[in-house]
Amino acid sequence: MMGIIFSAFAWTYALAQIPGGMFLDRFGNKVTYALSIFFWSLFTLLQSFTLGLKSLLLLRLGLGVSEAPCFPANSRIVSTWFPQHERARATATYTVGEYIGLAAFSPLLFLILEHHGWRTLFFLTGGLGILFTLVWWRFYHEPHESHTANQAELEYIGANSINNKIQNVPFNWRDARRLLGCRQILGASLGQFAGNTTLVFFLTWFPSYLANERHLPWLHVGFFATWPFLAAAIGILFGGWISDRLLKRTGSVNISRKLPIISGLLLSSCIIAANWVSANSTVIIIMSVAFLARGWSVWAGP
Repeated sequence: MMGIIFSAFAWTYALAQIPGGMFLDRFGNKVTYALSIFFWSLFTLLQSFTLGLKSLLLLRLGLGVSEAPCFPANSRIVSTWFPQHERARATATYTVGEYIGLAAFSPLLFLILEHHGWRTLFFLTGGLGILFTLVWWRFYHEPHESHTANQAELEYIGANSINNKIQNVPFNWRDARRLLGCRQILGASLGQFAGNTTLVFFLTWFPSYLANERHLPWLHVGFFATWPFLAAAIGILFGGWISDRLLKRTGSVNISRKLPIISGLLLSSCIIAANWVSANSTVIIIMSVAFLARGWSVWAGP
């Protein structure tokens, strides 16, 4: 049953990617991100009031729909504010915050879970997300609307080309079919599919694995869960740095993106070794190495 609850989010998240991208193209970064974070946080908060499986599944489905535009919005924000040779590092820098946050707050979250229950946990995290929506709306601006970006900065990031304003180009399904037939798009999609299997495990099943299979108490789970996320943060920064460095040295986007991605995905497969290890400390090391490699592979290639 836990698998169904976890997967409910992924079903609508995947199906809403293209509609979410269309919404992003139509309304831009600021509006799309604000609405996405608000409803994503609201659905999280409402899970604290669920009375049964059906209501929980419905809220998980809503969570997937509302979060879907965030990933393409992240990429678009980086493309808006950074020149090409800095985008891998920029992507790595903002993404590392996700993993440092998980590492830093996992012990606290599991402490809240232990003493106050899961409903309090959902209520607090959802409420904080709603507050962040207000912060985002107040402080984010596009380059051509920002009062802090001068003319030299706008020229450096290329923001003067069409002023980075949204072009309302109608969506055409024939364009989508052409994209699906593009080798680069298919390769990136397969890479995301492979990399996200590791990510989903750590975001969903990893705590249960430590508690049920490794027989660790929940407070210990909160402590040990921090290490793979810290390792992933290091991997993300390394992947962004090495990718941009390779681009400067070789001038080849192909080499600078593919080399870290392929090497990281290959190394992350070491997670298989956890099946034959009995010591909990060794398992944590294996998991951390796998997540570190996953971090540098996936975030080396925006």
